[in-house]
Amino acid sequence: MTPGTADLERLARDVLAACADGAGPVQVFAEETVALRVRCAQGERVETVLESTAGVGVATGTGAERRYAFAPLDRLDALLPAGRPVPALPGAGRGADPGTDPSVDPGADPGADLERWALLTAGAEAWRQDPELRRAGGRIWSDEEFSRSRRAVVDSDGTAGGAVRERVRKRCWYRQDGDGRDGVGRVTGASRWSGGPGGSAGPDALDPAERADRLARAAYAQARALAAARPHPAATTPVVLAAGVSGAFLHELVGHALEADHLGRPGAAFVAQPGRRIATAALTVLDDPNPPQGHGSLSVDDEGRPAPVLRLVEEGRVVGRIGSGAHPSPFGDHAAGRGRRQSYRFPALPRACNTVVLPGRTPAAELLEPGVLLVRALGGGEVDLRGGEFTFVATEAYRVGPRGELDPVRDVHLAGSVTATLDRLVAVGDDPAWDNISCGKQGQWLGIGLHAPSLRFEDLRWEST
Repeated sequence: MTPGTADLERLARDVLAACADGAGPVQVFAEETVALRVRCAQGERVETVLESTAGVGVATGTGAERRYAFAPLDRLDALLPAGRPVPALPGAGRGADPGTDPSVDPGADPGADLERWALLTAGAEAWRQDPELRRAGGRIWSDEEFSRSRRAVVDSDGTAGGAVRERVRKRCWYRQDGDGRDGVGRVTGASRWSGGPGGSAGPDALDPAERADRLARAAYAQARALAAARPHPAATTPVVLAAGVSGAFLHELVGHALEADHLGRPGAAFVAQPGRRIATAALTVLDDPNPPQGHGSLSVDDEGRPAPVLRLVEEGRVVGRIGSGAHPSPFGDHAAGRGRRQSYRFPALPRACNTVVLPGRTPAAELLEPGVLLVRALGGGEVDLRGGEFTFVATEAYRVGPRGELDPVRDVHLAGSVTATLDRLVAVGDDPAWDNISCGKQGQWLGIGLHAPSLRFEDLRWEST
């Protein structure tokens, strides 16, 4: 049994035994999650929220007949056939049963344990010590979020697995008045850091107070830049997506099209065809579940199956798909191990873990030249897999000037054809960087890790309104 999940696995087996009737496959998923969020204003704590949820989900049947039901632990009787006794529940606030898992302290208070993650210095020292920040007259907020989830799954075919996952995220916002020109009023600069318990190079290695200070200053710098941004007429130019941000772009354009439950859609077929060249040979994309700092990292998925590294695009050609046990590929070539769910309230869907784009040989500085649009942050957007079209909002973008200066451009919209855009990828930089995002699909929001270098696309259409 996986350390920390012994009691949940036992509960899932008891529910499986009560629900299995031999008429079809049954899968039981059990979860306990504790989450802490602390919000600060001007470096002072203004809100603390500690939430704990636990419950069980039961999937029955296959294909179009597959059904999913769920209930919190105090309502398990709603999932069981009439007259079946309710299994013994895990102890409230406990990790695992100390009799089966001595690594967990049954008396530990999860709230006290999580409190150490509440790094309340975000923006405080920068605000108090920096005269420029004080003179600017804006206001800074920050959130610190930490969650720990214990999960276990058992299946009537004998599959079983469990995992303990931890995630931490810090976000800062700085708001100030714009200069009033061109309708620019209040503007917001934002920055964030997020990772898993293992940390990584770069920002993860910083002292927590230093990291918080950098986030506050980055949010302030972005707000200053956006306050000076001007609209730009519609244009077709080279576009460079900065390291990290580029991973989110490819995750949406390529990753979702390669998920097994999307493969039959017209807009995905052009990207997902086995062996099809979709981009330059400089592009290689993996889905890697192993990096500890990635928000999609896992060793066992939410269907109890091991999660291997998947090679999705090799030198510009499609070589792999993202599949799960419940959603086989119509081409019969998918690998399982990517069944993921937001919580026990949802069925598992084929989802990426961490989208990793291998670095290219082009120095990142050579991707920029006068006339290029540099995108450093993406906001909302979507890809229509029925028609193969996408649209995204760039929340931070700059036009490279004749002397290499960066002129901020506001309200930038990128739109176009997925296949045509991938065909215009001309260079992959040598500067990979980490990012983590929340990605939605069918009402479920999951953490996805991104590790990608800068990417340059030729002749993309964009507009600034």
